[in-house]
This record gives sequence, structure tokens and C-alpha cells, in this order.
Amino acid sequence: MKLAMQGTREQRVTLIRDSNKMVAFSVLGSPKLSETESEACARMGNVAEDVLRTIGTTRAWFKHYGVIAALARNPKTPLAIAMPLVSRLNERDVKGLSVDRNVAEAVRVTARKFLATGAARRR
Repeated sequence: MKLAMQGTREQRVTLIRDSNKMVAFSVLGSPKLSETESEACARMGNVAEDVLRTIGTTRAWFKHYGVIAALARNPKTPLAIAMPLVSRLNERDVKGLSVDRNVAEAVRVTARKFLATGAARRR
């Protein structure tokens, strides 16, 4: 736990994947964790869903487009977090998401509907 809070960047990247959720949440609570590191964590496919949920509900990280895009593309992101993110993506990313076989079917269908309505062009 202490290493998660005060360790180096490489140590935090390793510890975020730990099966013990307390260790992973300690990494997220570290004052040294930057937006780029949280974006990298959101891209990882081998982190727990609860970690992705925490990243998706933390306002400081949720303001950054890279984090939003990474969470939307991650197949392990819970649907309750990933579905509303589609409307916040730019048109190019929504197009990519609509054909990406790695994301959940519901997210893919939402991206297709968003493109079909033309909502991405209106923004």
C-alpha cells in the first residue's frame, strides 16, 4: 500500500494490475498519479472493472479527452460508464468505435446510432 502511494511510475503501473483491489485503489489515490498515467490505466485491458469505474467517475480525470476515449475503447469498461462517453467523442473516434470488434456490442450499436442521427456532425 505504501509503495502504491509513494512508488515510482513503473511501480504504480505494475501495482494497478494487482488482484487486490485495495492496492489498485491506493494507486489511484496516489498524489503522484498524473492524467497521462490515468489514461494509460484506462487503456489497459488487464485491470479490474472497479478500477475503470473509479477512473470514469473521478472528475479530475474525466475532464481529459484521452481518458474518455480510452475508457470508451476499453472492452472491460462497465456499460454504465462507456455508453454516455460515446456522445463526448469526436466523429472520427465514434466511427472507429462503431466498427471496433473489441468493444461491447451495446457500445458499438450506440456509436452507430449516434452516427446515423448525425449528432456527431452537429457538435
